[in-house]
Amino acid sequence: MAWLLRSNSIVARKEYRSNDKWEMATNGKRTVQVNVKMSTEDFETLRKAANTLWPDAILSNSGIILGLARLSAKDILKKKAGQQRK
Repeated sequence: MAWLLRSNSIVARKEYRSNDKWEMATNGKRTVQVNVKMSTEDFETLRKAANTLWPDAILSNSGIILGLARLSAKDILKKKAGQQRK
C-alpha cells in the first residue's frame, strides 16, 4: 500500500515601493519572502489555534502562519529578557 504525503506550501510576501517613505517610516518593513512546507496535520493544528485566538477573523493561510509566528516570537523574547535580568 503506497502512502502519499501531502503538504501545504505557503508563500508570504509584502512589497513596498522604494519611494513610499511614509509607509517605511511608520511600519519599517521590507519585502521578505518565506516558503513553508508542513504536513496537513501540522497546518490543521495551526488553523485550529488561529480560530481559537481570532474566531471571527477571515484569515489567509499566510496570515495564520505569520500571526501565530509573531505572537510566539514576542513571547519567546519576553521570556528571554526576563531570564537575563536574574
